[in-house]
Amino acid sequence: MEMDVIVISIIRIIKKQFGKLINLGQIVMLTKVVKKLETVKKLWLLLSVLVLAGCEKTDRTEKYQKKRDRVVDVHSRIREIDLGNELLVGAMPRLFLMGDYLLILDVRSYDNLLHVIDKNTFAHLRSGIKRGRGPGEIVSPGNLIIDESRCKFLIPDYGKQVIYGFWIP
Repeated sequence: MEMDVIVISIIRIIKKQFGKLINLGQIVMLTKVVKKLETVKKLWLLLSVLVLAGCEKTDRTEKYQKKRDRVVDVHSRIREIDLGNELLVGAMPRLFLMGDYLLILDVRSYDNLLHVIDKNTFAHLRSGIKRGRGPGEIVSPGNLIIDESRCKFLIPDYGKQVIYGFWIP
């Protein structure tokens, strides 16, 4: 009922503005358009209510800091690793710990991809795993997979689609 009153009011306003330029067919068509617009508004309102009702925070894994005032100064614990001129490592190496060893995987290196360092003294123990397409060489290395129980690590070669295993005594 309310809708019909609105449509009739709109038709009267249009007739005043345009006079005899508007005919009965156009008025019927305009009535249908206005009713469709009202239906669209109702659908938008319903959709909005459904979306807002569906938004519920159910994340149970969120972590909260309980001790924000606890500050630990680690400045005195930072040590520089001086590898000398014998070992050059690129700008973005990947570091891995395995027992007493620090493994440095330098995927951008042109010769040795892996360097083994003693994690306590930072002494360079050895370097190895050559880049290349030959036997025992790696084309495109992935991240190391560490198996500390066996003193072994695996390194995938995405270029050859193989995984190599190495032991550190």
